[in-house]
Amino acid sequence: MILPTANEGLFGSNSKEQGNLKYSEMEDVNFSEIKSELKQIKQLTLLGAKKALTMSDCALLTGLSKSHLYKLVCAKKIPYYKSEGGKLTYFDKSEVEAWQLQHRVKTQSEVEAEAVTYVITGKKKRGAKCLVVI
Repeated sequence: MILPTANEGLFGSNSKEQGNLKYSEMEDVNFSEIKSELKQIKQLTLLGAKKALTMSDCALLTGLSKSHLYKLVCAKKIPYYKSEGGKLTYFDKSEVEAWQLQHRVKTQSEVEAEAVTYVITGKKKRGAKCLVVI
């Protein structure tokens, strides 16, 4: 990649070509898309460094809408914190990640192993839910 000198600027001086990209091709580049992508990268980078998340941060982390998060908070189905005045809602990043992973679904091989154990011993493994084997 050829870097421009201080006198050339970003797109080069009078030359028609900067690296492999020609001026006519550069006009086709949608700078608003690039700006949007950079903004999203910045948000995700900052999100990785935070421990306390705002409602918007939590929505970005979980992929849930803010309105759905408000419903979960209202029903006390997600761990959260309130500011001293009670106006703002915050989330602990590690608690939210643990909350997302709390309902694990067993693999087919785990279900089959439990079924074999049940058939042999006649007892359900502690903590196991009912099995339906067809």
